[in-house]
Amino acid sequence: MPVEIKPYPLEFTVAFTAYFILCIVLGIWAERRTTSLKEFFVMGGTAGSVAMGLSYMATQYSMSTFMGVPGYVYAIGWAGLAISCVNAGLGLMVPGLLVGRKVLSLGRKLGFLTMTDYLAHRYHSNLLRGIIALLTLIYIVPYMGAQCIGAGVIVNTFTGAPYWVGVLFMAGLVTVYSALGGVRGVVWTDILQAIMMMFTAVVLCAAAVSYAGGFEKINAWLLQNRPGALSMPGEPWKTMTYPYYASQVLLWTFFTIGQPQLFTRFLFLKNQRALARAMIWGGIGFFISSFFVYIAGLSAAPVFKLSTAELDWVNPLIASYALPPIVGSVMMSGLMAAGMSTIDSTLIVTTGAVSRDIYQQILRPNASDSSVLALSRVAAVVIGAVAFIFALMRPALIFTIILFVFGGMGVLVPAIVLGLYWKRATREGALASVIIGEIVLIFLTSPPAELKPAVASILMGGHPLLLSSLIALIVMVVVSYATKPTPREILSQYFPE
Repeated sequence: MPVEIKPYPLEFTVAFTAYFILCIVLGIWAERRTTSLKEFFVMGGTAGSVAMGLSYMATQYSMSTFMGVPGYVYAIGWAGLAISCVNAGLGLMVPGLLVGRKVLSLGRKLGFLTMTDYLAHRYHSNLLRGIIALLTLIYIVPYMGAQCIGAGVIVNTFTGAPYWVGVLFMAGLVTVYSALGGVRGVVWTDILQAIMMMFTAVVLCAAAVSYAGGFEKINAWLLQNRPGALSMPGEPWKTMTYPYYASQVLLWTFFTIGQPQLFTRFLFLKNQRALARAMIWGGIGFFISSFFVYIAGLSAAPVFKLSTAELDWVNPLIASYALPPIVGSVMMSGLMAAGMSTIDSTLIVTTGAVSRDIYQQILRPNASDSSVLALSRVAAVVIGAVAFIFALMRPALIFTIILFVFGGMGVLVPAIVLGLYWKRATREGALASVIIGEIVLIFLTSPPAELKPAVASILMGGHPLLLSSLIALIVMVVVSYATKPTPREILSQYFPE
């Protein structure tokens, strides 16, 4: 079946307008309680387990989960589901146990509002603060843009409106409720969006499997036409090799520690008990959202013939052909929710990079909290506009952009983890680790043409982040041993006698 869109402009407009209004109401409600920087950036440290668990899941699982990865699974087969079950159990547990407990305690004691607050304080370096704030802007704004790309596709699919209309609606809506209510508005809309995401995943899966004639027919078609899709490494791309699989598991569990929009979730929590329970809620959300929506993408293979450039369309097509118009429209609102739940968190993070990390902590140390709060709301609008422009350019597939962002911020993980567990970690070591790690990552991601075969053989199918972070770790250890220890007055706050 060729890609032919069946637009439902009325039904989609009604469903999305209702969702739009609800998000704005939550933003206005949150704005009334957002009167300080602590409220704007970390919800006053009062989040409970359900809010934290579902917000963490909704933030990590973005438009890529519902559009980019299902298209990838469509292309390579059952091997594409290999990561979802592992991530369900470890997606929040690994970062929660490794850094979450300590970050929660340190955040309350030292008043951290951002991930950069922690790193700059631990390594007593405003230079490091500035570098990480800059990296946040470089990597996270494209991440926001990737979610807007998905919105453009959905609105174009279901209303026939131009692509840019959906991008504008997504960027505008999220900017409004995030600028109004700060992270409190983000968390409450995240809960709504997480519920919609799980519901959408289950319904799309059931619809896709039924439309394709059931699992027996799906597997029979794969066996006859793409037998490699029934095993690792999948086909026709054959990308799910075991080194690539291991790197993807690490990328979506261990290396999420370096993602500022996820790291700051640990600063929201009210206590350690809430963190333990949040791991359960997050695991439930991870499993339902990913497992079912990936099966939906796989099930579409026998009925939709898509080119590589069309893979992001797989779930909108399922909703268009396999569901009644109003139900399909609600499902597409669920896909929009996946993008919104990521954009709003990353918008707060990038806003913090401008107003908190650069303006208040570097340029104007004596700036009042009220002026920084006002600047934060202005910065949110400007950054939202930049994400809109990026999405209009549409430089790559959604999943490709997401992998780029996670790699760039993942390089920070050695500095983050060693700062919590190793007394000998120094400022110079952290600076060298971050700078050299980023340079190596960029080189491995886009090597010169003559070196591509050599780089590919070294990586063995794994993500460039693994080797980059290993080199960053080695650099940090070597440089830390070669430089003066961190002052005792700082270490005593992280490693009490």
